[in-house]
Amino acid sequence: MLNSNASVSPLIITCAITGDRSVRDKNPGIPLTCAEQAQESFDAYNAGACMVHVHRRSAADHAVTSTDPNEYLEVNAAIRAKSPEIIVNNTSGGSKKRDDNGMISSPQTVSITAKPEVASIDAINLIGPETSAQIQPPFEGRDKEAKLTYEESKQVQELMKKHDCKPEYMCYGFDDYKYIVKFINAGLLDAQGPHWVQLLFSGTTVFERVEELLEAMRTLPENCILGIIAGGDTQWEVMAVAIALGVHVRIGMEDNMYLSKDVLATSNAKLVEKIANIARELNRPIATAAEAREMLGISSPRHYSW
Repeated sequence: MLNSNASVSPLIITCAITGDRSVRDKNPGIPLTCAEQAQESFDAYNAGACMVHVHRRSAADHAVTSTDPNEYLEVNAAIRAKSPEIIVNNTSGGSKKRDDNGMISSPQTVSITAKPEVASIDAINLIGPETSAQIQPPFEGRDKEAKLTYEESKQVQELMKKHDCKPEYMCYGFDDYKYIVKFINAGLLDAQGPHWVQLLFSGTTVFERVEELLEAMRTLPENCILGIIAGGDTQWEVMAVAIALGVHVRIGMEDNMYLSKDVLATSNAKLVEKIANIARELNRPIATAAEAREMLGISSPRHYSW
């Protein structure tokens, strides 16, 4: 049954403005510099997004994600200066890829010391302690794709906790939920929640059908708030169903650069505008940043000095 307008929570729209791979040969409008990312965040906020997910690109090479925590602090400060209320969300949380010394890839952890209010962590990369002993240096070839171990994930989350950063769990399958429960039980998360969970939902991941979204909603751990990320040709249809069901959504050039078939979005704001209009057509209220902060248990906007 679809949620009634009386009971459904306001829609949290996250805008993932850049991603870690896309460059301007795919879309001339993708924001790469610090100033561009701050402006795109501001425009997306004005279009209806209350949270911005940021992959800070290196100032020296805009084609790669930054490995400098000071650059993340710079972009967080620039975003806050233009958008005083928006929730700042940085990419983080470990990677399948490892450096030559066997450590988890640094671009996926450097942002945490810049104290984002939210930071992502891929639950799919986790493996149990019983298999972590099998992953030992030297790391060569496919070994560099070794998954993030349970202990490493705990270390990343302890760093998040130290810097008062809410984890955003990126889930690719129902089995990923068990790690969230483990982290709650380990004291890495506030046992009272709420905890922020994002499902990757598209034809190229485990979530391909509406029935799977319903099952994901039914089996979601207690005290969790659910959002989805979708891309590809069915993005808008999947998003519309999620909105009608009371689930939250992420939009932006990281996930899809097209407003419709063969029509590139000229900005992230255009993508946010489209999803906001769909929500209005479905009578789903759109969350303000203050409402999203209350729902997610995030305090007042964090100040960043640069």
